[in-house]
Amino acid sequence: MVSGPLNSIWVRISLLAGLLAIGLALRLPGLVTDFWLDEIWSWAMALGVTSPDQIFTSLHADNNNYLNTLWLWLCGPWAPVWVYRLHSLVAGVATLLVVVALTRRLSGPFSGEDRRVTEIAGYVTGLLLATSAVFAIYSSEARGYSLAILAATVSQWQLGEVLRRPRAKAWWLFSATSLCGFLGHLSYLTVFVAQALWLLVELMWPLRHDGLWWRRASGGILAFLGPTLGVVWLYLVDLQVALIGGGPHMDRLLVTLDTLSEPFGRLDGVAKALAAVGFVLLLSVGMQTVRGRESREWICCAAIVVVAPILLFGLAPARLVYPRHFLVPMIVLFPALGLGLTRLWFGSRAMQVVAVCLSLLWAAGNGLEFAGFFREGRGHYQTALQDLADENSRAHGPEAKAVVGSDHDFRNGMLIAFHVRRNPTFQQIEYRPLGAWPVEGVEWLILHDLDAEATFPTSFTETDKLYRLVKTYGFSGPVGWQWGLYRRADLWK
Repeated sequence: MVSGPLNSIWVRISLLAGLLAIGLALRLPGLVTDFWLDEIWSWAMALGVTSPDQIFTSLHADNNNYLNTLWLWLCGPWAPVWVYRLHSLVAGVATLLVVVALTRRLSGPFSGEDRRVTEIAGYVTGLLLATSAVFAIYSSEARGYSLAILAATVSQWQLGEVLRRPRAKAWWLFSATSLCGFLGHLSYLTVFVAQALWLLVELMWPLRHDGLWWRRASGGILAFLGPTLGVVWLYLVDLQVALIGGGPHMDRLLVTLDTLSEPFGRLDGVAKALAAVGFVLLLSVGMQTVRGRESREWICCAAIVVVAPILLFGLAPARLVYPRHFLVPMIVLFPALGLGLTRLWFGSRAMQVVAVCLSLLWAAGNGLEFAGFFREGRGHYQTALQDLADENSRAHGPEAKAVVGSDHDFRNGMLIAFHVRRNPTFQQIEYRPLGAWPVEGVEWLILHDLDAEATFPTSFTETDKLYRLVKTYGFSGPVGWQWGLYRRADLWK
């Protein structure tokens, strides 16, 4: 039996409240960072529909995460930026509670010394998730990832419960949650398939051929059939003609390394490799701990490891799969990660040394990631536009147009249009796409770079005009980009 303060309900409530406070504190700053392209693209799509049904049938773009677009549509065109991101924050914080419960269930009924692992592992998992910068960042962004992540954890909980006590209502709740997962982000497919494999194994397991077998089989088939039909309908009316957005091409080996190390935060070189190895080690220890227990939930975790790369690398366009696409399936593995770390802490002296090293690596990497994100955010686009407007006003007067071009009309053009529309001090800024530049060239030119460490040239020639660098504007984290603001040298004063 457990002895100590964790037996107290008030201590448990206090620990949960502390986890929520930490998670909320690390997510709130992201709500007020500058809106960036992927969010603005969703916002623009939401403005283009006149009724909610058109979100599902007429937008035809992979950036259309249905529930996210629906939220933006409900908020309208002039809501504060933090309101557009509020649903992600709520989902991200709620996920902390669900992973604590999932970890306690996954660790199963232990006795003696192992009981301490069960009691503590849930809070360890919650702390890992609360302090993982990549999950915090996507919990403060107007995208569908956070909603799909919450749906993945809730459906995982529901499936485990209904397999133990099959009930029609519980099956339908699982079905509805799964459908919401797909509407949050299509990478939820990886979780759905892994859960279907878990159900199949449970039905085929010899000890499961009891009086409840038929209720599990019939209920499970119907519960999985509903979301499946929903996805088929989405494919017929939208997905088969959806535009796939572009982006930098990434090698699959690099994507795999980045995915495994990403929960550890901003790490490079040997530290990144050690983080990837640490992720695999924690996952292996956690799954080994629960193998052979009454619950076979570990089967779903194992299926995720196999299914996620096969589906994502197999179905997505070549070299356009990014580490963020693995966030939804990865959340299902977090209980095993937390359980693995807890087991190391309660193991031999050597295991404890490994636990200390991995914990320090987690703290250092995510500490650096949070520090950079709190400082730079997703970019300083409004600051750049304000500097441009102020300098143009000083040079030509407050009513003079500031004609600006860029190196990427879609990315920068949409971003500039959003901020000019919503900020009255930017009304003199006029963006010109490349084909509409004046003969003498634009006065202002913006270059962008997705690499936060890249440097811009101090000057360059475009359309036979020399442009000089005025200022650079950085960003941090897995989202956004940096800007370099240039001005024509012959107009420099």
